[in-house]
Amino acid sequence: MLGTGSILDATEPRGCRGLVRDLVTRCGGGDEAALATLFDLFHPVASALALAHLPERPVTDAVLEAFRRIWRRAGTYEPDSQNAVAWVLEELEDAVAVGLVRS
Repeated sequence: MLGTGSILDATEPRGCRGLVRDLVTRCGGGDEAALATLFDLFHPVASALALAHLPERPVTDAVLEAFRRIWRRAGTYEPDSQNAVAWVLEELEDAVAVGLVRS
């Protein structure tokens, strides 16, 4: 069982939301290791979105394009006014939507 202060305790500033906020902010500053960690955390979600909405496109291509979008747009993330997890999910969904338009 996870206790208070665990990395997955979303109620703590250091919790999951705080971790993602830090990673997105670091991506905005050009930190490739932060992008790699975001990829590790969110690629299953990106893969599921791609499979559900872009079945004719190779999943790997769609997922990589989604994370390229996150990398390019991370500097637009505003940690004081945006939820980082929601921001990442929205960017992933938008990347899939762009893929649908291109299909």
